[in-house]
Amino acid sequence: MKHKKLWIAAGIAVLALAGTGIWALAAAETSVTNNLSTSVVDIGLENYKSVDGKEVPFTEEDKKVMVMPGMRISQIPRLTNKAEDCYVRAGISIDGKKEVERPLSLGDISGFEETWVKKGEYYYHKDILKTGESTRLFDTVTIPSEWETRYDENGVKDHYTLNDWKITVRVDAIQAGNLTPDFNSDSPWGIEGKDYAIQKCIQEEGYEFNIYQKEEPPEFTVVYEGESGKLITSQEDFFAGIPRLLPGDKQEGVFTMKNDGERKQTFYFRTEILEEQDILEQILLSIQTGEKIIYKGPLNARKLQGYVSLCSLEKGKEQEVSFTLTVPKELDNRYTLNNCKVRWLFKTEEEPEKALPVKTGDTLSAVPWAAAFAGASLIVVLCRKKKRGKKC
Repeated sequence: MKHKKLWIAAGIAVLALAGTGIWALAAAETSVTNNLSTSVVDIGLENYKSVDGKEVPFTEEDKKVMVMPGMRISQIPRLTNKAEDCYVRAGISIDGKKEVERPLSLGDISGFEETWVKKGEYYYHKDILKTGESTRLFDTVTIPSEWETRYDENGVKDHYTLNDWKITVRVDAIQAGNLTPDFNSDSPWGIEGKDYAIQKCIQEEGYEFNIYQKEEPPEFTVVYEGESGKLITSQEDFFAGIPRLLPGDKQEGVFTMKNDGERKQTFYFRTEILEEQDILEQILLSIQTGEKIIYKGPLNARKLQGYVSLCSLEKGKEQEVSFTLTVPKELDNRYTLNNCKVRWLFKTEEEPEKALPVKTGDTLSAVPWAAAFAGASLIVVLCRKKKRGKKC
């Protein structure tokens, strides 16, 4: 009976030895939460007049002024950029209550700054209007001297006299980023509907716009520290150096995987959607290590919700991982001032050591799991057969 128990115990001991020290993997995990924002193009238009050399707001009473032939009226439309650096243009239309031989025309408007150029039906501002800057369109309207008073049998004729005129200024703005206007062309911004689309800004009030100051991006690293067995990231946000995104933007970044442990480590990566947002489907993400493309598709990266291997690194080695964010140039105003978060998760696993060759008489040699199970089963079976052979 004692002999049989010793054999069974030996079988279990072999199984336990096979399960320890050979295939046990040490794992470490960490994550970063990346923040992205889309930008906005927004301009303001106010009407001023000059009083004693200073600009003051044009009032409702000023709009009712009675004019005389040859009179010069101070009127200053001023455009102000409230958001992203942009180019601006202005269209001017003039309408009278009655048709006359000598209507008020664009030729009666003067004082355009030199930065404006007339192309087609618009006046284009040749310089970029930076965030917070403003520019004057024109400053004077001159009433035609031909507007004499006419009479009929009833007295003063309602012709030039008692006629109402309305000057309307409509302004458009387009992002300066990803645009190179051709001011030698009749359409400096390109073809509307093909190269660009003018839409109403849907973020007119209630937002703050901070100017992005470009700086050298910080170093982004994911380091496996062997002594602590932890995975450490150098920053909490790998998108920290990326400004507010605009249609047509292509932003690139890089982070480095490092193995400071004693043994070879495999680095894994996955993403996690924190909030479902349409903008995540619009922005494209590409991740690659060297020539190997890890992922290419929408930023929400549903295909990366399970871990994928980035690289395997020996002790002291490192590997750069590059990523690119691409914004479609067709992205419209529905996506302005969107804020989104994307979590990136990293994991390492220590690769198993190679099994040592089995030596004769070495009772502690490494044995693969399958062989250990088979050996244990065989020992138990043999013991059971011996038990049946005895008649006691």
